[in-house]
Amino acid sequence: MKEKLDIYFSKVFCRMRHKTQLFNGAADDHYHTRLQHTLEVEEIAIKIAKLIVKSNNPISVNFDKLSSIALLHDIGHTPFGHAGERGLHEIVSGSCCDEYKLPDFNKLGIAIGFKHNLNSGLLYRENVYFDDIDYDVLDGIVKHSKLSFKDSDGLDYGFSYIFQQTNDISTSQKTIEGFIVFYADEIAQVCSDYLDICSHEDSDIMFAKCVPYNELPSYSDKKRLNAKEACEVLVSLFIRCFLVVKDYREFKDNDFTNALANFDNYRSKYIISSDYVSEFDVHSKVVVKSLFANYFMNPENMLKDFFDDFLYRVKRIKLTNPYNHAFYIDNLATKEEIIEFINDIQKKLTDCVEGRKILSSRDKKDYQTIMKMYIRSIAVYISKMTDNYAIHKFEKIA
Repeated sequence: MKEKLDIYFSKVFCRMRHKTQLFNGAADDHYHTRLQHTLEVEEIAIKIAKLIVKSNNPISVNFDKLSSIALLHDIGHTPFGHAGERGLHEIVSGSCCDEYKLPDFNKLGIAIGFKHNLNSGLLYRENVYFDDIDYDVLDGIVKHSKLSFKDSDGLDYGFSYIFQQTNDISTSQKTIEGFIVFYADEIAQVCSDYLDICSHEDSDIMFAKCVPYNELPSYSDKKRLNAKEACEVLVSLFIRCFLVVKDYREFKDNDFTNALANFDNYRSKYIISSDYVSEFDVHSKVVVKSLFANYFMNPENMLKDFFDDFLYRVKRIKLTNPYNHAFYIDNLATKEEIIEFINDIQKKLTDCVEGRKILSSRDKKDYQTIMKMYIRSIAVYISKMTDNYAIHKFEKIA
């Protein structure tokens, strides 16, 4: 990172102020946005790092890298929070192609996976403000969350394209900075959920069922904690557990991680499944899936930026027979030419799968790779949208 202003002035960062964290921000002025969450993650990460350094632990922390990872970790998040992320994943993985009148992605061999953290890594790599790639920062951004969904971990989530390599697909953070941000993110989520529940009309009901929050005071001398105090308790608990391990990679199965597990269970059982959140999530998924289907079938409805980005990516993916496609790809220039190229690739692949055309195994694999990048590029295009802009575009096609 050259300096924080490079991040603050970037479009990918600014858009987060209009993206949902947990509850729909349009319903209450005090609900967290993705941007507020990001700033809290950075502050908590810095607080943890300072405490580690102050404890005379031999581990050194690079505070510039720490801030970069924290500030950029969610730039690839979709509109509507994790509901938007899951909705995009469901449609690009081919689980609802019939419902949205799309070709069978699985039959064509072009189904992919989508995760916001890998998408953040992609945007970091491609963003002109961050052209000096720091692979420690990239690793921390990508690995602040799981690399796949449990029910579809065999899909291509874009890891090899982002890192330009296929080896070292380790799920653990490579650096102490990435490790700290991973847990700062978890703490920030717990505390932002706490504040947002306070603002919710059913807060008394939710708190009555919230054993994890009610147990937090047992780690302090207060009977009831506000969000900031809860954050301080969790940070202190983290430090206490961290200082007894010799290697941060051995940090597991302790009081802190057990407390986080309890919060995760509560979040799934009482917040995510609540009527308010469930209704918002269902509608959010319809919005992103409808946008994807419309753009896949009608690419002319997307702006020029999409075609510039798609062409940039296609020229950088690894094909098995690059010389067979290089001349054609290198000479694509206009929006119309790119659309014709996409349609031609899709038709050849469809004809091959349905037995109307014979393709060599290398050409078939290359066509699948190109179509996967087309699908990923549409998902990235939608992921950049704010909540309101996505709704605006949805209403125009509905």
